[in-house]
Amino acid sequence: MKKYSKVISGILGIVVICYAAYKIFYKPIMPPIAIIPIERAVVMISDFMDKKENAKLHDLAINAGHGGMFKVDHFRISNKNIGVMLWFCYDSTKTSEEFYVALEQVDKYDSTHFDRLPRFATTNQIIKPYIFLYPKKENTDTPAVRKHVIEDRCLLPQPKPGVAYKFDTLDSATVNKSIKNFKRKMKFISNPIYCEYSFSVFTENNHPASNTKDHILSDFLYKIDGVGGYVKYYFAYEEKDKKGNDLKNKIRLVLVAVDKEGKKIKPKRNGNGDGTTVEDSWPPPPPTTK
Repeated sequence: MKKYSKVISGILGIVVICYAAYKIFYKPIMPPIAIIPIERAVVMISDFMDKKENAKLHDLAINAGHGGMFKVDHFRISNKNIGVMLWFCYDSTKTSEEFYVALEQVDKYDSTHFDRLPRFATTNQIIKPYIFLYPKKENTDTPAVRKHVIEDRCLLPQPKPGVAYKFDTLDSATVNKSIKNFKRKMKFISNPIYCEYSFSVFTENNHPASNTKDHILSDFLYKIDGVGGYVKYYFAYEEKDKKGNDLKNKIRLVLVAVDKEGKKIKPKRNGNGDGTTVEDSWPPPPPTTK
């Protein structure tokens, strides 16, 4: 009897150890941090559009550009590229100003010496988006952010019936000039500046230098492929990351999957994110190269 008692005690001991290890080391599988709920995206976009405590940033947000659209193929992952760099650009004349991002496909990510493009480009083409300004709420100067993000259509203009909108391509010299304009604008708006880096990077992983394969970007694009849609981006604002660290780039980019009429693809599920809204581009805090 004593023999069986020792066996049972030993088994119970193993069970207790295993359970303790489970409680300590097990982490539930969560959606990648890049995938965010649409309501969080609306808050971040609204924070950018309504930054009234800084009048200069508020004027930029209201007047120079709320976001834009790209073709799915502009973001496409292949054996030649790991993702896209979206360069913050600013252009102005005496009568108008534009704030947008220019897209460059890249074959690797390195956090050092990002002063100018091209950086590890896979093509000489740098894509300028279709830039939109969305309508304002009635009897106010405040843009109707939530309605535009979730409900409204955003159709690409057609040169003539049956002819698709042609996205402009930019040369390196033009984009580099626009990047310099953006940096000067950031210094004019605030010190310390809101964007320490003049770019955002979107790849398959939560960190571009990671060896994991989260398939963030390809899963996002897959949802658009099913409806023949586009990638819409919005400028957003966030002070700190999820751990409370100050963000190097407080002006963020939110990508939204839209159908061929420019309307947000309806989610198939709710919760932490349905994969049709992506935000966590790099750099958040300091990017690193390992």
